[in-house]
Amino acid sequence: MLLTKRFFPEAIPKVLGKTNEINLESSHWENIPSSQPLSLFEQVRECIETDPELIFRKEHIKGHPEANFQAIAKRRCSGISWKDISAEWGIGITSLHTFYQRCLNKFGDQFRGYLF
Repeated sequence: MLLTKRFFPEAIPKVLGKTNEINLESSHWENIPSSQPLSLFEQVRECIETDPELIFRKEHIKGHPEANFQAIAKRRCSGISWKDISAEWGIGITSLHTFYQRCLNKFGDQFRGYLF
């Protein structure tokens, strides 16, 4: 969002040597074909969402099958706070965060294999 709201409107006139402000609406971005590969964040997010080996859904907090790694990671990638996730499932923030970090370490090899 910062790129479209702050960086591009300021940078493009400087690069093109124009001083008038350029308005970049989101509709303009939709018409530009994407030739760049997905960012690392987008690749990880896609890996978690597709769960190619069906391992992210199986790993959950004991006694809370709905609080699996995939569900937590999708919420975090969407910008949902630990506080909101905690309130949703009635699980402490520390427990959620510790479980999430442990899973990131555990699934590191799977992410590397999927991404590289």
